[in-house]
Amino acid sequence: MAVLLFPPKNTASVRVFCFPFAGGNASAYLKLISQLPEWLDVFLVEMPGHGTRAQEALVNDIQTLSGQLYQELKGYCDRPYAL
Repeated sequence: MAVLLFPPKNTASVRVFCFPFAGGNASAYLKLISQLPEWLDVFLVEMPGHGTRAQEALVNDIQTLSGQLYQELKGYCDRPYAL
């Protein structure tokens, strides 16, 4: 499962994981990215069944989804971050 739309910036000191609103997709945050400082790394999280992942099945179980997200995002929590 590929949840991130852009690769991480190795020079950023803080990471922010942006989750779309219910039924939305990560493109809701695209305008925001250009207005943020370089020291902030923004991760746009794309959920299964939405946006660029529309061909995938929706995950209706929050425990399953949270487990999948954990597996995908844990490697990017090596510096301060916010959700």
